[in-house]
Amino acid sequence: MLVSLLAEMLEVLVLQVPPDWKRPAGRPSQTWLRAIEADLGPLNFGLATGWRKATTRDEWRHIVDTATLQRSTL
Repeated sequence: MLVSLLAEMLEVLVLQVPPDWKRPAGRPSQTWLRAIEADLGPLNFGLATGWRKATTRDEWRHIVDTATLQRSTL
């Protein structure tokens, strides 16, 4: 499961969506992957960096705590 998810993420990172591709009617305009990119943006992380940091529980917990603290002060 985890290996297939990682493989799918890497495929999306490497392969670009064809320029003439259209999302089917009724589908959300923002994908899950774009939502993750938007969440990592303020931390200056890309998807690959976020993935690496998420594999270390202590490091990811520190990042989440820092982001939560920053968000609560806004």
